[in-house]
Amino acid sequence: MERLREVPKVKIEKNAPGNTIELDFGRLVNNVWGAPPEEVLTTSIFQNENGNVGWSWDRPNPQLKPGQTLAQPVYPCVRIGGNPWEKSKSPLFPFQWGEVQSLKLEISYDYTRLPTGACDLAYDIFFIDSQQPGPNVQRKAEVMVWLNGTQKQPPSSYQGDYSDDINSYSLYSRVLSDGRLYAAFIQKGTPQYPAHHVVDAAKLMGYLKLDSRWYVPGIELGNEVWKGAGEILISQISVNLNGKAIGL
Repeated sequence: MERLREVPKVKIEKNAPGNTIELDFGRLVNNVWGAPPEEVLTTSIFQNENGNVGWSWDRPNPQLKPGQTLAQPVYPCVRIGGNPWEKSKSPLFPFQWGEVQSLKLEISYDYTRLPTGACDLAYDIFFIDSQQPGPNVQRKAEVMVWLNGTQKQPPSSYQGDYSDDINSYSLYSRVLSDGRLYAAFIQKGTPQYPAHHVVDAAKLMGYLKLDSRWYVPGIELGNEVWKGAGEILISQISVNLNGKAIGL
């Protein structure tokens, strides 16, 4: 049975691609990059009076962007640091991969409306060739860590099962058309909600051939949505880099 409950929101952005809510530790981003302008869908980002954050989505009929043969996801998310095109507000980012001694990601959340359709809840981490994000940087790799999801990866990209000594993951990886490595660690097991997860990202990424000279501009956590509806409420999220933590 789908669980519904009222969530008192003090900030809401609806149907506003690219709109953000600024947070002390980062920002919420209403990212609908995968939907063409004519597609009818609803996405919201919010922060409650107690500081908890989240987003909701309803994407009933995904449409193709020009030149695509498959629907691309939207990705409402919380961003800690920057991204390949946006500078970070946090002193932790960007950092060079070779400087990482430890990198742990932690989150507590619940689905206030259980998701339907094809989606995931995933961290997204880009590796770029420059310390300064901008329009000309090259994305060398994109690594995702799926905490849960119903969307499938191409079976041919399966590389095996790996552990961060906390949970086990199936690794899928391939080289994309733009030349960057794409890797997704998909957590194994049946998800339970409410949920609390700790990810040893340094351990997982140690299984990949990542250049120590590459930079990480930031880390995002969001729901990739190909089709369906849902709502998430996050009560805690943090990134701990070399013993220094930032987050909610």
